[in-house]
Amino acid sequence: MGLSFEQISSYEWAEFQKLSPQCSVFSSVDFLESLGSSITYFLLRKGSEKIAGFPALHSNSEIEVPPFSVDAGIHYAAFKDLKENSRNELRHEINELFAAELFSRFEKISFNNHHSVIDLRAFDWLNYSTKSQVGGYEVRVRYTSHLQIRDGNEHLGYSQLRRRDLKNSLAAGAVVEPSDAISELDRLHSLTFERQGITRSEKEVQSLANIASRMLANGVGKLYLCQIAGQVVSATFWLVGNGIAHYLFGANDPEYRKTGSGTFCMDAAIMDLFKKNGIRTFDFVGINSPNRGAFKLSFGGEVVPYMQVHKLNPKC
Repeated sequence: MGLSFEQISSYEWAEFQKLSPQCSVFSSVDFLESLGSSITYFLLRKGSEKIAGFPALHSNSEIEVPPFSVDAGIHYAAFKDLKENSRNELRHEINELFAAELFSRFEKISFNNHHSVIDLRAFDWLNYSTKSQVGGYEVRVRYTSHLQIRDGNEHLGYSQLRRRDLKNSLAAGAVVEPSDAISELDRLHSLTFERQGITRSEKEVQSLANIASRMLANGVGKLYLCQIAGQVVSATFWLVGNGIAHYLFGANDPEYRKTGSGTFCMDAAIMDLFKKNGIRTFDFVGINSPNRGAFKLSFGGEVVPYMQVHKLNPKC
């Protein structure tokens, strides 16, 4: 029985996605539609059985990596009744079809996969011996960090610098509370980029506002603000779903950096989500640049690889 490839509605995607082992807030309809780009949801069937799907965020003929996310790629059905060798064979067959169909439909392709999607040989092997003439794919390893909470004392595993930040913030009288004040997150985000000499694009500003407002409204987004002497000095924004909290945005007032308020706000959010929501896994959503990677890993999480797929066009 062969595989069939089709486009489906957002409702059908939501129904399939929530049953997939790769289900996450990043591949939810709410998150994807908050990004303001065109989305086409693809589904693979084997007979009448839904076996895999893919949410393609695209601009015209280019599939692009959704901003701020790590795992909105290939989604498989659970395949609970199959033995491991049969699951491997079926996933490879699925990937072969995805690789060929996407290659023929889109001129440019880049997407991240859930960290459980490891075997992407089908993409690497497409046009294996003729890539330079007709194009193909390249599979790249990227990294994120997962912090596992066990007993609520996980800050003892923080680096010495992070623990010093906590002491400095306490001495400065820092207080952290949940909030829905997106304007404060935006203000601090702007100040952070200005300090780094980066100008935010209109799309970046709008994306932050769209994501924060939509995800706060449906209860998936969690915003925490840190105040010192009545002044909001740090913010951290998380997405919560499927038992995982994903760190999406963090921002600080440069004038208060020495107080360690950014660390204090992060730690308070982690402890609050652990105590009130029962969250034990905290995803820091990418450690792929030196400065951000070092900061995120200093909270004591483990390094988790995930795969990024890129289409290679023929060399002229």
